[in-house]
Amino acid sequence: MNLAEAHYITTSSGCGQETRRGQSSRNHREPPVQIDPISKVEALAAARFMSDHAICLADAFAAALAESHNTEVVTGDPEFKSIEQKLTV
Repeated sequence: MNLAEAHYITTSSGCGQETRRGQSSRNHREPPVQIDPISKVEALAAARFMSDHAICLADAFAAALAESHNTEVVTGDPEFKSIEQKLTV
């Protein structure tokens, strides 16, 4: 989910090469991301983040993965302000 969101943002907001929404440029570079499958435990943790902090599903998955991998979330998204007490953002 977050890969799709990152790709959408970089191709539709004028970041990098100019592209039309839904199309990728031949020279467009994919963001350096790690693709992680989601376990049942992480999916339930994402649901908990959604209900406890009123964040969207993609952000809840990012938070759940950060929690399970004991790492920080790097974002400028203001929705993450509500989870700063639980995770390093």
